[in-house]
Amino acid sequence: MAFRKTGPYIPSAFRNILTDWYTRNARSLPWVGEKDPYKIWLSEILLQQTRVEQGLPYYLRFIEQYPDVQVLAAAPDGEVMKLWEGLGYYNRARNMLAAARIVANDRDGVFPDTLEGLLALPGIGPYTGRAIAAFAYGIPVAVNDGNVMRVLARMAGYHEAVDQPEGKAQIQAWADQLVAGADPALFNQAMMDFGSQVCKPAAPLCSDCPASDICRAYQEQEVSLLPVKSKRIAKKERIMQFLVLQTPDAVLIRHRAEKDIWQNLHDFPAVEPIKPLSWRQLRSRLPQELTVLSGQSPSFTSSMYTQQFTHRTIQGQFLVFDLEDISDICPPDCQWVPKAELSKFAYPVIIKKFLLEFSYF
Repeated sequence: MAFRKTGPYIPSAFRNILTDWYTRNARSLPWVGEKDPYKIWLSEILLQQTRVEQGLPYYLRFIEQYPDVQVLAAAPDGEVMKLWEGLGYYNRARNMLAAARIVANDRDGVFPDTLEGLLALPGIGPYTGRAIAAFAYGIPVAVNDGNVMRVLARMAGYHEAVDQPEGKAQIQAWADQLVAGADPALFNQAMMDFGSQVCKPAAPLCSDCPASDICRAYQEQEVSLLPVKSKRIAKKERIMQFLVLQTPDAVLIRHRAEKDIWQNLHDFPAVEPIKPLSWRQLRSRLPQELTVLSGQSPSFTSSMYTQQFTHRTIQGQFLVFDLEDISDICPPDCQWVPKAELSKFAYPVIIKKFLLEFSYF
């Protein structure tokens, strides 16, 4: 099928093709078809920037431990962070708790039933708000995530940058046009699943795609070129050399209270040089509370561990010190924890990996 050289548009037949594909290929997931706004909200928060396969067990654990918003709102912060451990992007968890407490304490446990009300809750942006509105309340609004942008940009042969305001607005307009008159929950779930299973970022299944006959990118052999993005953000590298102070029975851990990555999680006192330094070089950079270490040498120095974020890479190294007298060592935000109790605290991925690899718990 050859397209006339007109402006980009979405063929009206696409909505029926999409929903027909979904009725035959819908995945069985616990939140699909759910109408409880609490469970929908929880699934959306847990799955932000997370693959379904990774988020599913977390969802099941959260629902088991916190079956409704009142139970979640009453949970201690540390307990929730521990259950969240491994998902990353911990600001999501902090916003989740804040929103739960607003709903439980200020709204008698009832979630807002309008898009505007949902968007007023912490941690709920346009995508999450629209998803809850569509899935829980049947409000005819369309979600717009990376899957949706990719599918619609390819269908329309759209060559403007989808990560710029004009491009985002155009994709949103097309999505809203398609959802009008459809079942909002079914349509939005179909769009997301189609993007993740068929119209994938790499190696899309064009030969098996039921919409290939009306897909402008496929017909004009431009699938690999779309969607267009204006720029890629360079990833920054952050070096952390952790000082692991231990006795035969206890380890010094630090609570990250400052507004930084890993807020409210636990790690070890650390030095952050521009590049990894030897112990001889690190001695002069020790925090004042740990200058007692300057006359010692680490009993073990690990290789570099890596934790990857969207726009940042953390390189971490662990220097282990075996101590006898710890009476004068307890820097701010730190505490000595019996080794048998280390597993009770929540840690970033890179810290937990070290603790597990060296059998601290």
